[in-house]
Amino acid sequence: LNNFRQNVQDQGLFDAPDATVKLFAECITPVKMEVSVRNIGLSGLPAGVEVGVFKVDTPEVLLGSVVTTKPLMSSQTEVLEFVAPEAQASTSDTFFARIIIDPNNITFHECRDDNNESDPVTPNCVQ
Repeated sequence: LNNFRQNVQDQGLFDAPDATVKLFAECITPVKMEVSVRNIGLSGLPAGVEVGVFKVDTPEVLLGSVVTTKPLMSSQTEVLEFVAPEAQASTSDTFFARIIIDPNNITFHECRDDNNESDPVTPNCVQ
């Protein structure tokens, strides 16, 4: 079959966003954190991506969440501030961030969902 004149464009057909998250924790009380959400995909990531901030424990403890305020095009990053509740977190704790996707209200489909969690971080307190 000759598809030359059908004007079918397959380039970019399967492009999708790919959200990643990094976390930085300051050594102050209450613990202040920077949550960096970056889109490493080829398509835009919509505003409203929720990221939960957790304390590493058994079981893990959700301290709260932040939400992106703007769409992120490919390679763009938004840095959001989060202050941990003083009663639940201290500078000796370890934290991580995870993108939270509501299975009943999916707002975007991404390339990979196995990179939606940051590495664990502990505030670096120089004594």
